[in-house]
Amino acid sequence: MTPEEAEEVFFHEPLVVRSDVQHSKGEKRHYALGQTSAGRRLFVVFTVRRKLIRVISVRDMNRNERLPVSMIEDLKVLAHRRDVPYQSLLKVFLAERLARERRPQAE
Repeated sequence: MTPEEAEEVFFHEPLVVRSDVQHSKGEKRHYALGQTSAGRRLFVVFTVRRKLIRVISVRDMNRNERLPVSMIEDLKVLAHRRDVPYQSLLKVFLAERLARERRPQAE
């Protein structure tokens, strides 16, 4: 895997970026889940130094980190019907589910 291939994930969708609080002791670290131009799905750990992204490590996503392609395609179809970006629709679905899970259970 080349450094250029790791950098490609930042320029393609879908892209998920989150803070890595657990591993941010000396400096803030983040991770990105994305794919390359060739469709390789990568997990990239990085930090930002002087406004530049510095890749710390990169590996192929494991099974638990990947959404099935069919699920993404179904989501894109639904999003197209609603005339919204599929990433936005995914966020809405997740937010609704989390809100339901947080509600106290009726006794």
